Amino acid sequence: MRPTLLYAAAFSIFFALAGCTSEDDTPLMRPAFPESPSPFPTESDELLSDFESLSGLTIPKDAKEITITAEHVANLPVYSVRFLTSRGGAEQFCSGENFAGSYIGDTPTKELIDKFDIKDETVDGVVKCKGSYSNSGIVNREAVALFPSEETVAMYVLVEKWPND
Repeated sequence: MRPTLLYAAAFSIFFALAGCTSEDDTPLMRPAFPESPSPFPTESDELLSDFESLSGLTIPKDAKEITITAEHVANLPVYSVRFLTSRGGAEQFCSGENFAGSYIGDTPTKELIDKFDIKDETVDGVVKCKGSYSNSGIVNREAVALFPSEETVAMYVLVEKWPND
């Protein structure tokens, strides 16, 4: 038997034993999406509590004008939160576990404006905080901080749970 035929036979046996097929749609290759999503709470306080539990982030105590929405994408939760806080509140928020901020420029990019549905102007640049959280599966967390005034920070936050592998 020629070496190339021997290798081909060995790979065929390996893939047969591993349960793989020639299609890319094997159960081992697809992420595990939940069959049906859990409903979101209807009360704002409960929704905010669910957001904090899933994300591992805590809304600062001095936060005001908090708006939160939640939706399911591929049966997984995605939260969008906006609130106003102090500079200290923003620093506390962006220093959560595996969550760090960095200055990214004087004004938000069109991509950030569209992604976070940003409505505020900034007088002191843009800071983006990013990181994952794994206490409740893998959760992607991103936030953008704008400064509509010297004392106030407008935080825009997106949190999404990723499928289990």
